Amino acid sequence: MIGDPTDKQATRKKLTREQVLENSRTWVNQIKNILDFEGENKAEIMYNSEWSDKVTFKDLIEISSNFTVQQMIERDMYQERLKNNEPIYMHEFLYPIAQGYDCVFMDVNLEVGGSDQIFNMLAGRTLIKSIKNKEKYVLATKLLVDKDGKKVGKTAGNALFLDSSPNEFYGGIMSFPDETIFPGFELLTEVELSGLEEKITHDPMGEKKRLAYEIVKLVWSEDEANKAKSHFENTIRCKKIYTTKFSRC
Repeated sequence: MIGDPTDKQATRKKLTREQVLENSRTWVNQIKNILDFEGENKAEIMYNSEWSDKVTFKDLIEISSNFTVQQMIERDMYQERLKNNEPIYMHEFLYPIAQGYDCVFMDVNLEVGGSDQIFNMLAGRTLIKSIKNKEKYVLATKLLVDKDGKKVGKTAGNALFLDSSPNEFYGGIMSFPDETIFPGFELLTEVELSGLEEKITHDPMGEKKRLAYEIVKLVWSEDEANKAKSHFENTIRCKKIYTTKFSRC
């Protein structure tokens, strides 16, 4: 299984099909508070092996002929590897092509992803236009990054997982660097942003608490947010201790 090479300075470890399936089960468990997997308009999980396993070598040549080596090699992470004399493997070039072909098979109208996925999402736009003569639209969102521009996530060791408890989640947000407070409100809450920067400058700790509260309320409930806030104040802040263990997908 090919891993997304975006922003990676080394080749990602390939996963077995069994590992991918296990990751997908974990993902569903995490996202169930955000997406509805039941009801009339339920979210659906699809496995691209359903169509990618049927792609022949001839098909792959036809599909990949829509892209150039220059398009691939000009990406920042590959330029960085070239500069450091690090290897770039051919299968890594196939990732955006494979993701793009997913869009073709699913007949996607709109693809939503982080701004780091623009190249991959545009690959789908290219393919669906070439194969189906159809326009596919791309909606890219900002990323939550620190002052150095590094993503908050697993690689940086500060990811929060949705199968954590509300208490763990609240405490994890409180461990975020102060520079993520404003983008956290912008990207992860429905709070009014007017005047927020001034409030953060005046009371960063208070606003970070409000950020943690708003996110927990959005993911779980207002009741859970109040409990998590009390837990943090009574257990964490008073003792100046916070240890937690997040499950990882």
